[in-house]
Amino acid sequence: MKIIVDKLKENKKVILYSFFLTLLFFGINYKIEYATDTYYNFMQKGAWKACLENGRPFLALCFYVLESLPISVAMIYHIMQILGIVFLTVTTVILTLAYKKYIEKEVLSVVLAFLTIANPLIIEYFLFEEKGIFMMAIFLNVVAALITENMWKVGTTNNYKRLAFSTILSVLCMLIAVFSYQTSVQVYVIVCLPFIVISSKNVIDFIKKNIYVAVLYGVSMASALGVAKYIIHTDRANVSMDLLEGFRRAAGILRTVTFDRFFNLSSGIFAFWCVLILAVIVIAVIRTKENKAIALLSFIYIILGCVFTSFVIFALNSSALSSPRTVYTYGMIFGIVLFYAVYLGKDIFVSCLSLVVAVIILIYEYLNFGSVFIDRYQCNAVDRYYAQIIREQIRQYEDETGNEIDTICFYIDADRMWWDEGYSDTELMTRAQACGWSALNSINLYLGRNYTEGEQDPEIAEYFSEQNWGMYSEDQLIFKGNELHLCVY
Repeated sequence: MKIIVDKLKENKKVILYSFFLTLLFFGINYKIEYATDTYYNFMQKGAWKACLENGRPFLALCFYVLESLPISVAMIYHIMQILGIVFLTVTTVILTLAYKKYIEKEVLSVVLAFLTIANPLIIEYFLFEEKGIFMMAIFLNVVAALITENMWKVGTTNNYKRLAFSTILSVLCMLIAVFSYQTSVQVYVIVCLPFIVISSKNVIDFIKKNIYVAVLYGVSMASALGVAKYIIHTDRANVSMDLLEGFRRAAGILRTVTFDRFFNLSSGIFAFWCVLILAVIVIAVIRTKENKAIALLSFIYIILGCVFTSFVIFALNSSALSSPRTVYTYGMIFGIVLFYAVYLGKDIFVSCLSLVVAVIILIYEYLNFGSVFIDRYQCNAVDRYYAQIIREQIRQYEDETGNEIDTICFYIDADRMWWDEGYSDTELMTRAQACGWSALNSINLYLGRNYTEGEQDPEIAEYFSEQNWGMYSEDQLIFKGNELHLCVY
């Protein structure tokens, strides 16, 4: 216990810096907000079923335990937020301590570690109720990577007992992580990339380390696939053998993320950041006292390794959808490249330049995340207001006819809107009414009712399909007996 206390005291600045950054980005503006999936969980406390169906048994177990407790779903949401902040802080701390072994500068190490983990593509993790377990999965993969890094640094690869222990411990961490969220295990590979280059004594050693990392990654992913396909029987567990078409698809997604508008990121912003780190790479290679050719090849290896690891899943699994959470590890490229540049350069100019580039990215990220959170809260407010308008129409109908509405039938017009005007055209702002799994649940949640969903009337469906509203209209509501026929505009 004394050793732990002494370590905490020794690294109190790192802990405080990491906590401050995490709180600044994800804690200060915190309040409950709902993704479309969350409406289902809030109404039916069935998050564990959805997680299990998606091939995430450990995440399902966590929700099963939480949902079995005598606490509200809102309290579960708060618990997940706290866990998210805790795990992100701790992950930043331990990665900072690993970076400090090689670059020593404390503030720079914290900034680069935070940028590596809380990169511009992490936003979607914090828009889901599962955020706490997502961050735990990332934490476990970083722990596994640092166990591997420590094994290489202290030279235990020839001590087979220590090698076996480190390997088993790393695999255990990765298995818990991959059963929480499948693509999180890619974090292990990305974090290991610069350490492979730094610790390799020669070409043979470099190859061995790559094989070691690939085997651990392969074991984890194969385990996740096996459990999902043969035990859980989820539809998402499939591997495509059409590799040519798969890699074309992966290349298209890579191009979209890098050059086009991608969810919350503006068009070209990712490419601009890539230009900045390329400038840092050029300067670091020029100013390094090491072999410049090897230095350049090392950067190319790290970049290609990050890209391949992040996008190979789209080549092998045609059902994998591109979103910030599934390409999250691609955003880690900025942190690991800048870390290696500082390590390689051992130069005050390269260090300062890397810090400036990291701060530029983080400033944009902070402003962008703040905008997303505000839009998300406002989108929820619009969902609530929409439900309240419907309630008034229902009350008026019930007062006039004496019929009590207990069933809602949903329809869509000629051009359904996924988000209201005034929000960015991104799935992060999807209206509750736009999705079948959240339309009824959002109304029941905000109105405190328990309406059931009914079957469509063919004549009404044909009528609504010929309309095209761009905003709410009373004409979208048709009452028949105890049923409300509601068209989603």
